[in-house]
Amino acid sequence: YLTTGAASGGAGPLGLLLTGALMAVLLWIAQVALITGALLGFRATEWTPFRALAWLIGGNSIGGDPTQVMLLFVVASVLLMTTFLSLLRIFPWLAGYHAAEHQTVNAIEAGEPLTLDAVAKMPRVHPRCGTNLGALMGLGYLGVAILAMALSLEAGRQHIEVVATLALWSVLAVVISWKRLGAWMQTVFTTRTATPREIASGIKAGTEVLGRARLVLTPPTPFMRIWHMGLLQVAMGLMLTGWLLDFLTAPLDAWWQSLVK
Repeated sequence: YLTTGAASGGAGPLGLLLTGALMAVLLWIAQVALITGALLGFRATEWTPFRALAWLIGGNSIGGDPTQVMLLFVVASVLLMTTFLSLLRIFPWLAGYHAAEHQTVNAIEAGEPLTLDAVAKMPRVHPRCGTNLGALMGLGYLGVAILAMALSLEAGRQHIEVVATLALWSVLAVVISWKRLGAWMQTVFTTRTATPREIASGIKAGTEVLGRARLVLTPPTPFMRIWHMGLLQVAMGLMLTGWLLDFLTAPLDAWWQSLVK
């Protein structure tokens, strides 16, 4: 799926909805795998943080010392996101097509012809990929969580100037590094080497969007720009499928929650 903001090519609304649905399923698989691993770890060792992690990964809240709860919450979030991204990387219907999209856009922006050989030589990392935004959000989330943990401690409140200085330097570090982290995430998680079939799909989408863009004579409205981004359709598929999974797996949730308790 490719877009200029005024025109799009490749997958239609149904394809975007199904992409969101698939992401919801992979997120659910990641949850189940991590909860199962945490419960097995707790059963083998009786170490209570395993039980707390299972509870948090399942989307529930826990009580206890605020600093420990926040730390466990950060660990649970990182584990869930890393597992989810790993599933995106190995699932054959996502990372390869994502790479082909980037290679097609890189070829267009470099003035190269949209042929199989030319596109295959293009890099699979693109600076405007949404993965970069995800990296920024992830770094921001971790920074806020760490700041909250520092302020929850008596020592942190007593040395508020030091905490504020570290927070400022952390913000600067995020501003400097988030695009590099996004590029690394694209390389490791959200793209892989595209097959000729996937590259051909990217070329088809690129050809379509270029042809349709020539027919657009007026600037798109803000709503049309947002709609052409495709994020709304993907989000709808993700939320609807997530709700359906919650409904269908309620007995499983009740079973593992009883084990955690």
